[in-house]
Amino acid sequence: MYRTNFIPRSSLIPMITEFDVRTIRSEGTPWNAAGNIQFDYMLDIALTQKTTIKSIDVSVDNNDVYEIRGLQNGEWILITTIYPKRTPGLVRHKIHLDNMVLNVDKVRIVAISGDGMYSLGHLLVNTQ
Repeated sequence: MYRTNFIPRSSLIPMITEFDVRTIRSEGTPWNAAGNIQFDYMLDIALTQKTTIKSIDVSVDNNDVYEIRGLQNGEWILITTIYPKRTPGLVRHKIHLDNMVLNVDKVRIVAISGDGMYSLGHLLVNTQ
């Protein structure tokens, strides 16, 4: 991992582990603060084991649209979409899913639209 946690532009999709993003970031934390993961358009997060996802706690940059996808049996499926909020810095989203997503190996954050400056503060699955 780079010292600033900035992942450089590349055609490859960078991958981190869930341990890299388990520290909860407060709302309003600058999008490019130390400890946040900046990425170009897509970021994969490897889970320690296959997981049934019931809820997601995530913080992302406030002014972008993101999709959260899960790798299930070798296929990426859409879990949820996050829309911009009018607040500075990171925005925390606590998402409870109506339908559980079974046997997820990885989570993928995909920037769908925005200002081209995308970041992830934290991501936790199945927390209350």
